[in-house]
Amino acid sequence: MKVGTNILVVDDDPIVRGILESYFTYEHNADVVVTENGLRALTVLIESPKKFELILCDLNMPEMDGVQFLRHINELGYDGQLAVISGEDTSVLNVTRDIASFYSFDLIGILTKPLDTQKLAQLAAAALPSAPRPKYAEQFQPTPQSLQDAIGQHQIVPFYQPKIDIHTGKVTGAEALARWIDPELGIIQPAQFIDAAQATGQMRALSGSLLKQAINSCAQWHASGLPLKVAINLTPDIFEWLEFPDELAARVDATGLDRSAVTLEITESSFLKQNTTVLEVLARLRIQGFDLAIDDFGTGFSNIEQLRKFPFSQLKIDQSFVRNAAKDRFARASVEASVHLGRELNMRIVAEGVEDQDDWDFVAQCGVDEVQGFYVAKPMPEEEFFEWVHRTSAARYHAEQQVADAVSNCEQEEREPASLPPETDEQAATNRSEENWKNHKSA
Repeated sequence: MKVGTNILVVDDDPIVRGILESYFTYEHNADVVVTENGLRALTVLIESPKKFELILCDLNMPEMDGVQFLRHINELGYDGQLAVISGEDTSVLNVTRDIASFYSFDLIGILTKPLDTQKLAQLAAAALPSAPRPKYAEQFQPTPQSLQDAIGQHQIVPFYQPKIDIHTGKVTGAEALARWIDPELGIIQPAQFIDAAQATGQMRALSGSLLKQAINSCAQWHASGLPLKVAINLTPDIFEWLEFPDELAARVDATGLDRSAVTLEITESSFLKQNTTVLEVLARLRIQGFDLAIDDFGTGFSNIEQLRKFPFSQLKIDQSFVRNAAKDRFARASVEASVHLGRELNMRIVAEGVEDQDDWDFVAQCGVDEVQGFYVAKPMPEEEFFEWVHRTSAARYHAEQQVADAVSNCEQEEREPASLPPETDEQAATNRSEENWKNHKSA
């Protein structure tokens, strides 16, 4: 969080206001404005010359509640980050999360009352990147020509979010997530241009560009001794292109990369047309050695029907269930049922949205194979991802060596587990996956 960040706190509880004001002021040198309800906060937003980068908002407040407040700040065009703080029932919090998603807010978390200082610290760490947020990037509306130019000039690039084998702690690969790097606006999220690409018939060109970049990155990883896999999410219309399997196979083969290193993800809520063309394309992709993953499983309306009809090899559990499983019985049951179904169908299971130790422990107990989420690492540019993997792998190797050395020097028949040395600051910051590996290794 950068110094001088403007934060607006909206809560009718004076104790909560005081805690949040003190924490962000003294721990993060932020400029904090506090208000007691949505109506007063709206007045501040309209009249204040400040641009607020973060709003922390309660739900149950007099005069104007938090849900009404979200509607009004959406109408005002608020483009900063948002965190919800409430003691309401989980079902209400889930609906609020959906509302925030509908408004395309950058919702960085939901804190339950009473406040947990550790959760508050985690939220603060995730909030507000050090670089200033690009003004109006969230309202950006690309023209067909600007989108075509961005694709042709490779301004739309993959950011890579690591995936971790939950049993070993090893980095297995990454999901490639599209980001538009605009010279003036900075990073533009895919929600601002994917629909435009589909509406203007440029989705195939965009997907082709991202696929080519992701495949080339993966080939470079392998050439440097990192046998990682890459996954990329594609829209359903790509699978109505009969030549797609051959085009993709030729592109991958030209790099010397094994086809099994590439996973194509299809969002479960994006209903695939059940026609012979789609079935042929999916079948041929699997025959040619590519993995197919059903993404955001559980959020759509077709669910099990898609698993039955299409040859998926991986199942990705939607993050909305994973991050709520610790406190939401429905979400917990959904994750458990998804894992059981995936096991019955001999599929590899990935949990998205792992944001803290509780999420990690729960999905590990359920039996997932891989995890990804902010608890492991955020999506990052290719160079940063490459460096992150090297640091993570090196730290994990050294930790394993020290454990092995300690065990080999132990002459007792009944050996106790060797403890690992204290982590360096760099390891603590970049190698959370290694820490979890240690926990599960000794469990």
